[in-house]
Amino acid sequence: MTGWQTIWTWALGLSAVLFFAVEIVVVIGGAGDIKAMLKSLREHAAEDATDSRAP
Repeated sequence: MTGWQTIWTWALGLSAVLFFAVEIVVVIGGAGDIKAMLKSLREHAAEDATDSRAP
């Protein structure tokens, strides 16, 4: 490989590795946020159901 081709190959490879690392962090962090959101929605739905039953 020529010098420039080697540099760009390594740059592309490093970019791909860093992208996937960030993606994994976002997915793991986002999973906790989604769990919390669903729990909150269930709690609000239960409160609304209880409130609608009250006279």
